[in-house]
Amino acid sequence: MIRAVVFDLDNTLYPATECYEQGRLALESFCTTHFQITRDQFNESFVKAKQIVKQQLGNTAASHNRMLYCQTLCELLSIHPLSYALKMYDMYWESAMRKMVCYPFVRPLFHKLRGKNVKIGILTDLTAHIQYRKLKQLGIIDAVDAVVTSEEVGTEKPDPKMFVRILEKLKMKPRETLMVGDNIVKDISGSRSTGMIGYRISVEKTDEVIKEILSFIE
Repeated sequence: MIRAVVFDLDNTLYPATECYEQGRLALESFCTTHFQITRDQFNESFVKAKQIVKQQLGNTAASHNRMLYCQTLCELLSIHPLSYALKMYDMYWESAMRKMVCYPFVRPLFHKLRGKNVKIGILTDLTAHIQYRKLKQLGIIDAVDAVVTSEEVGTEKPDPKMFVRILEKLKMKPRETLMVGDNIVKDISGSRSTGMIGYRISVEKTDEVIKEILSFIE
């Protein structure tokens, strides 16, 4: 019997890719206006900055840190990072957060799960600070029993350590826990490797998502 449901966050509970694009556009507008560079120059440098950070840090939460992206972007553009990187980081996330809303299935599903005394967990890559901010912005932080980020574990999904940590926090056995996510490798294969049940989500079908997830419990 399923007694806990663990959700991935980005692109599972809200459209992260769209929100991140809003953040990138805010940076593009700022940089092209203030530093007299073209859109192509900005975009090439932004992509290169992400690549540099990811190459340096590998499969870690910090490899997603927009502060590091902005710092490296400034360095590539010969802009003083200490003067602009923090401002650009805040600008990115403020713009992204404004667009951040849950998929339609999330609130009714969480309500039903809570009504059935099913625990809710969040298992997510990226840093704890920004993931907590997202949960607060989405208005679901009070419905969640436990959160595990890749920052606290030191590695990312599909590493089994991620799934073991959330099971420990929820005090659940693998066979009692359903993992819900959008990524077949990170979320589904990763969870199944530890004995959890994996469900790959189709966010476009709200009624179907709620029905199928509840079918694991009822």
